[in-house]
Amino acid sequence: MKTLRTAMRVGRTMLIVAGVSGGAVAAAAQDGPRTVAVDLTAYKNVVYVSAANGSDAAARGTKQAPWATVSAALAALAKTAQPTAVLVAEGSYPTENLQLPAGIDLYGGFDAADWSRDIWAHRTTLAGKGSGRVLVAADHATLDGFEVRGGVVRGTGGGVRIDGTSPVISNNIFTANKTLGPQNWKPKYWHETANDGGALYCTNGGAPIVANNLFVGNQTENGRGAAIAFNHRCKGKIADNVILDNVAGLDDPMRSSDGGGISIFDWSAPIVEGNVVLNNKALAKNDAGGIFVALWSSPQVRDNLIVGNEAGDDAGGLFVGGQEHRYGAPLDPMPPASDYFVNVIGNRLFGNSNSSRNSGATRITMETRGLIEGNVAAYNSGFYLQRTETKVVNNTILENLILIESKDYLKPSIFDNNIVWGSIEYDTKARVTNSLFRDGFKGNETGEPSFIDDERHIAPLGVTYATDSYQTRMLLADPIDPADLEGRAVFGDGKWAVIKNATANSLTLWGDMRGVRNLTVVSQYRQTADSKGAGKGADAVKKKTLAGLPTG
Repeated sequence: MKTLRTAMRVGRTMLIVAGVSGGAVAAAAQDGPRTVAVDLTAYKNVVYVSAANGSDAAARGTKQAPWATVSAALAALAKTAQPTAVLVAEGSYPTENLQLPAGIDLYGGFDAADWSRDIWAHRTTLAGKGSGRVLVAADHATLDGFEVRGGVVRGTGGGVRIDGTSPVISNNIFTANKTLGPQNWKPKYWHETANDGGALYCTNGGAPIVANNLFVGNQTENGRGAAIAFNHRCKGKIADNVILDNVAGLDDPMRSSDGGGISIFDWSAPIVEGNVVLNNKALAKNDAGGIFVALWSSPQVRDNLIVGNEAGDDAGGLFVGGQEHRYGAPLDPMPPASDYFVNVIGNRLFGNSNSSRNSGATRITMETRGLIEGNVAAYNSGFYLQRTETKVVNNTILENLILIESKDYLKPSIFDNNIVWGSIEYDTKARVTNSLFRDGFKGNETGEPSFIDDERHIAPLGVTYATDSYQTRMLLADPIDPADLEGRAVFGDGKWAVIKNATANSLTLWGDMRGVRNLTVVSQYRQTADSKGAGKGADAVKKKTLAGLPTG
């Protein structure tokens, strides 16, 4: 089969991604930050900044005479012809409320000695001062290759705020950013909007590309989306990021902090694709440890790996609602399908949990309309669909299933060609057809599926954790075949992680796995040819996808 090649332009860099070979769909991209060459020929101006070698007093913006601070360089460029690339050498740059203007692409990760680039080796930090956000981004601007650290604001967007604009935010590390709760926060009702977006906040129709970043250890006191929050008619793309160990709702008695990782709210419709959403938390009876979607938002949530997230109330992994939680005012009429339709396609949900242990994988509720297709859920605490108008097809649900509550104004949901290995609670008008149920369901097939035995059990010989990259490296007692391991979920001793890369003798994992003595690599849950229910569940989507690929 011919290899497919897909290109995504990020600022003025080009990412080339290999696609399909050997009869299996490859991962679309490497998740998290990577060093990408900058095409300087695309710019009218190139300016250099170095904290170690520069001088704001004597700078000319050249390699030999760079600026010392990013703020001074941007101020000097106010009347310069655009587009301009600003190359920033390694070092720490104290930054507060920096305005990144249109036409400026800001790139970090350079060695001031020869201006070669490696964003991991030459860490370039925009360091918040703990009393304001780090940066506000304009249209036609790029932020690439930085560590954005220590933004703290009593408002929205501790690290970066995007208001009605569409910048590119790529290959950065966002860490230790935080939104504080509103002053004198005493709302009358639960679920009022507070200060969203611990690391990144987009609002008022913004449509950024947020790609290949690492969001780790960001927080909200009262606010949705400790890593990323899109609010009020935003579009754009959230793709191929690692969203790790973020916490929403540190001080929230009123349940305004849904979405430990990502929040998509108020008629927003971005693409949320190919992300690792790992070990995030929504505290204090909030929903969605991983990804939260509500108030008529219509994202495409597809091909994400959602692992080990926790919710204080509902939906450890993914919460999808149509209506918002609203008290003291009438609910909205349900919009037409042309205006409101959610796609949840091809996601893998493992090891997520919620306090009631009934919707660890997902809760889809509150007049949601959409397509739920080709997802795999295992090791969670339940898969919950309530009061929806959804087509739920070709999913592998190795969970207890709750399928309840209809309304006269909702069309019956369709539940077709799924595998359910767990109990079922059914009290709805949904049409349940052509599915395999472990415990049986009238008019459907009864039995247990058989999966290819690709679960692995690994004994680490040595475990080290790199605090600067947030990755665990494991040396292995016995050699393994590394094929087909990258991007797999793993667990051991109560911890969850994701394999970033693998060799015969070692694994590199996203997440802190210190102290783990035995590691299990979660199966991909692909059916054997003679399985009960062969052709049902997520395998049906894989076969359909491969059948549609060009072969010439």
